[in-house]
Amino acid sequence: MGYEKVFCEYCKGSEVVRHGTQNGRSRLRCNTCRRIFKTECTYRTYEPGVKVHIVEMALHGSGIRDTSRALGVGKHTVIAAIKDIATEVMIVNPHIGSQALAAEIRYLIDSAINVPADEQWVYVGNKASQRGVVVD
Repeated sequence: MGYEKVFCEYCKGSEVVRHGTQNGRSRLRCNTCRRIFKTECTYRTYEPGVKVHIVEMALHGSGIRDTSRALGVGKHTVIAAIKDIATEVMIVNPHIGSQALAAEIRYLIDSAINVPADEQWVYVGNKASQRGVVVD
């Protein structure tokens, strides 16, 4: 078994000593800044790169539950990571907030909604009892 030099995560000092265990993992204390830390992550959330994977999966269209299952983290962690990155996102499209663009989009949507329908299918309760309604 080899000796590995451990540096403090906070002050990068080399005066680190063992300070017991917690949940089967070694705790270390820095004699310089007197802070206690662990070298191993207890939860996958704190591993480096997990939040980057969450954002990448969100950008590729994965859902929150799908992302949490794939990465082995909680769904609330996924939501928090997406909210954190949402505050850092810049507005790329300069037309967002433009009144002229909003009016054009509203016109296109309204013209698509106001199309006459020939018939409409409705079901209540179960799909076996579907009823067709003819609209003229």
